[in-house]
Amino acid sequence: MGVQRHVPVPARARGRGGGSGPLYVVYQHRYGITPSGLTGAFAIYIVPLAAMLLVCGRLSDHCGRRPVAVVALLLDAVACGVFTQVDSTGVLLLARSIMGLATGLGLTAIAAFVVDLAPSRRQGLAGAVTGAAAPGGGLATGALVSGALVATLALVSATAALLLRRRRMTTVTPARA
Repeated sequence: MGVQRHVPVPARARGRGGGSGPLYVVYQHRYGITPSGLTGAFAIYIVPLAAMLLVCGRLSDHCGRRPVAVVALLLDAVACGVFTQVDSTGVLLLARSIMGLATGLGLTAIAAFVVDLAPSRRQGLAGAVTGAAAPGGGLATGALVSGALVATLALVSATAALLLRRRRMTTVTPARA
């Protein structure tokens, strides 16, 4: 029962990694980021992610699950802040690298936490679901949700611009006597 309640957490942690992908097209059009720069942004993410998974896999055993997860969330907040400043390929690569660090660190702590919460007879299942199904599902869901948000926000801002333009065109200023 405890595992079922907590399995979506690693999926949400992994969803952060895919959530920025749909914005890359916006960055490309707005800031002139080349196709190779976009490919680099997708590729660079895995380097710090893999490094954190390899090096920090047991960190939460020594420091505790919660402190490691908090550091991962703080790193993720930094990555989100850097994403708001993207205006070139270098800044995009930096944001993706920080996001890879955050995701790798968070996945190790959260996966261990889920296994800790699982009943002893189901710890193997908890580890398997956390390690295999949740990250892929989270990545896909993150990309899908952020893509829908990018499309929706683009539609909303275009509609608002049209309405404001129409309002300006129909507003008549009274003539002075």
